[in-house]
Amino acid sequence: MVDPGSRPAEAAGLRIDAVEVLPTDLRSVLLRVAGAWEGPPPERLAAPVLVLPGPGRGHRVDALPETSGAAARAAPETHPFRAAFSVPDALATLLDEGVELDLGPLTVRIPAPTPLGEEADADDAEGTVVDRAVLAERRARRAELAEEANLQRAGEAENTAATLEGELGKLELRLAAAEEERAAVAARLAAHEREAAEAGERRRELDARERDLGQRGDDVARGERETAAAREELSHAMARANGMRLELEALRREIDSAAARDLVRLEAEASTRAQALAAAQQGIAEARETIADARTEFERERAERVTAEAALHERRDAERTELESARARIGALERSVAERGERESTLAAVHDRLERSLAALQAELVSARAEAERQVRERDALAAERDVLASERDALAMRLAEEQPAPAPVERVRRPATRAAASPWLRDALRRLARADEAAAGQLALQLLPGQALEVSGALDYDVEAAGLGTHRVTVRPGAGELASLTARRGRRTSDFWIAATPAGLVDLVVDGGAARPAGVRAAGTLRRRRALRGLPAVPLRLGALARAGVLPDPGLLYRAVAESVYPEWTRGHRFTIALEIAGPRGGNWHVTAADGAPLVVREAAPGAADAVVRMSQTAFQHLLDGEAPPAGEKPAMRGDAAAIGLLAQWTDRARWPRRRRGSLGAAASRNVRD
Repeated sequence: MVDPGSRPAEAAGLRIDAVEVLPTDLRSVLLRVAGAWEGPPPERLAAPVLVLPGPGRGHRVDALPETSGAAARAAPETHPFRAAFSVPDALATLLDEGVELDLGPLTVRIPAPTPLGEEADADDAEGTVVDRAVLAERRARRAELAEEANLQRAGEAENTAATLEGELGKLELRLAAAEEERAAVAARLAAHEREAAEAGERRRELDARERDLGQRGDDVARGERETAAAREELSHAMARANGMRLELEALRREIDSAAARDLVRLEAEASTRAQALAAAQQGIAEARETIADARTEFERERAERVTAEAALHERRDAERTELESARARIGALERSVAERGERESTLAAVHDRLERSLAALQAELVSARAEAERQVRERDALAAERDVLASERDALAMRLAEEQPAPAPVERVRRPATRAAASPWLRDALRRLARADEAAAGQLALQLLPGQALEVSGALDYDVEAAGLGTHRVTVRPGAGELASLTARRGRRTSDFWIAATPAGLVDLVVDGGAARPAGVRAAGTLRRRRALRGLPAVPLRLGALARAGVLPDPGLLYRAVAESVYPEWTRGHRFTIALEIAGPRGGNWHVTAADGAPLVVREAAPGAADAVVRMSQTAFQHLLDGEAPPAGEKPAMRGDAAAIGLLAQWTDRARWPRRRRGSLGAAASRNVRD
């Protein structure tokens, strides 16, 4: 049995009459195949595919689509077969070898192509005979020659139609390429126009917000001036409170002496007067203690009282009148000590008035403290908004600068490199990680809490109870911090206070500090819970400084935060796995995997080979992530696929420093790969 795929064209019912090659200027040649079917074409024929010799199934070239069908209509055959193929120049040399046509149910071989325009040899010339039979034969021969000439003209017309068909195919190829290029240019132009419109809108919005920020800054300056005036008034109030205390002590001494004289003179009423005097002494002592507590509270809350000036002015005359009235009543009580009922009522009235005065003063202090806290929160909110506006303005300015046409090349002058201000990349990355995995972000924020040691001026010792993360002890002092696990929360005598928080609340506490009163964070274990929460500063998210302070969070969680800022489009066309071997208190092995357009995946090292390995200490890791050189003697060691390591370093720098083309991590990777 003969395999149909190896049969010649005639055996398959297809006769190949001509195979021609036509050169083009499109880095390809046009191959034309002409023939005819000996009978009706087979059913279920597929579009012709040219199969050239090569590995596997060989090189396959699809037929060009028919444009007008003029060549087939001009053919003299009943069932013509015409096909044209655009063969790249690199494969043109394979046409002289065994070339096949794949028609679906059958495959036929075609002969090697012949140059365009080659013609068959002419027939031998006829002899000249003059008799009648020869003349009749000549007439018949002329008729045959005329028919052959007609056939030749039909063939030439077919060749012309095929040539025009090929030229039309080439023009359609050029037209398709031009249409694709025009569509791409139009898409890029539309994208640039949209970006320019968005940039203009952002510029107008930024200008409006800058004007609003300037007005708010004026309000803050005016509030600070009012705060200074209130502080001065508070100092005057404290001086008056001290005067009141001295006057009350003098009154107590006078009342004691009057009571002694009354006891000598009025022995019958000794017990009653003693009780009255004791009550008066107790009231004066309580008033003195209350005033002393108020003075202490004034001193302790001095930094938070910003709007007490009006209330103090209103109370000043009333207090002076009340003190003079109390002094007059106490003098009258001393002169009329014999009149027991009047003296007791006067003392009771003085006591009640003093209590009401002290209660009113206490209420004013609470109101002043609440107003001070409100203004502090507003000032912190304004400062945070001003920082956000500044970062948005810088980002917009950088974006506008990148969209401006490039200036003419000038001679570059090398200048000493300068360190830019610390980037907020970790703050934004921590918030992105919280949106993707709240528990992981809460764990990382918990490990960063000892970094408060870079901002505190005194020592802090408190407990943190986080949902799903257990109970921990945080101990910080200027320049050093520590985090330790606990089985249970400590009591008031062994800790300053304790904090209950959700994972998302821990992230806000680390980023914004307790003064912002983050949602999901609550202070307890102390009578001054708000003050305890406000005393927790935000953590300076500079990994190099944290490493120097001994704060070393989990490297896997840190790199997961970095990976959240790597866009999946950056990984398109790349597949590799890099092993990170980090030595340190929380060191370990992790695999970072890029998978062709998918987000970066960071997981604990699993069995299997990696394309490259990067080994370093935890301290060097944090310095490199922060854009700093690693400490002396802690240079990273790298082996394996250098291109993959350099690509991952570029993505990392691009995610952390969006306005810098190449960061220190990429530079370090390049230097180590070269070494």
